Amino acid sequence: MAVDNSLPGPEPASPCVGICQLDGALCIGCGRLIGEIAGWGSASPGAKTLIVAAARERLAIIASAAVPPSNARPEHP
Repeated sequence: MAVDNSLPGPEPASPCVGICQLDGALCIGCGRLIGEIAGWGSASPGAKTLIVAAARERLAIIASAAVPPSNARPEHP
């Protein structure tokens, strides 16, 4: 479903969680790219909705890559 960025709507809350640490262009706290963070204040509600969705998706990908599969055996020294 496409979002019309030009239409006014409810203002989405910032996804900032106060863990502002960049890994390249990605904030590992909120999942936003640096350009999304910089443009947040002037972004339309529709654009903010898309940014929040993309940030959540990025964080989910990061989290799934960091968790070993349940069938993985721990390494022993």
